[in-house]
Amino acid sequence: VSENCSSPIIVAGSMSAHKRHSYEKEDVVKSLTLLATSLRETNVDCVMVEMVQNVEYGAEMIRAARLTNKPLIIGFAVELRNNTLYLKDDDVCFTATLVRKMIADACDVACIGVMHSDVSAVEHALKILEGAWKGPLVAYPDFGSFVDNVWQNHADDLAEEHIASKLISLKANHPRLSAVGGCCGLGPSFIHKLSKGVETRINPLQLIDLSDQSSQH
Repeated sequence: VSENCSSPIIVAGSMSAHKRHSYEKEDVVKSLTLLATSLRETNVDCVMVEMVQNVEYGAEMIRAARLTNKPLIIGFAVELRNNTLYLKDDDVCFTATLVRKMIADACDVACIGVMHSDVSAVEHALKILEGAWKGPLVAYPDFGSFVDNVWQNHADDLAEEHIASKLISLKANHPRLSAVGGCCGLGPSFIHKLSKGVETRINPLQLIDLSDQSSQH
């Protein structure tokens, strides 16, 4: 697909542990290690470490991702509780200090961001990420929630317009926000609305260019 595309694209592999509660930690770590070593042998351009939403398991995800020898995009999942930002699956506040500590164990970090989070939390998260990291940022919110490991609700046209408008505004006000998109509950129609409002485009290969990322932590 990428070879036949008229504009540059990147192909990303994915690592996550969002269903960790169903398994013993030892098995989760083994699975992450197996996935990382498998991704190392593929032709993916980068690896997305997705839904870092718990300190303990997020650390294991990032540690395993080192084995891929690929540029990493690390995505944190957060939520607001009483006007304070927390990792989505933890009682730990989401702070710049926490982010710096967690990504310190990573190798070849190309960019970091907030993902699989309600759009109301995205701006708060971006401000924290900007204080922890000097490189490019990404943001892709969700809409809805998991119920018994099944995603419930999808954005209607009005919700899509609201979220797209919010992301377009955030991109205009956060110069290092280099990529925006949608996660669960947001589909192609949302991406179409979003793309119409994003005027500045970059070559996606720039997003994973590690040549000037060595001093970004």
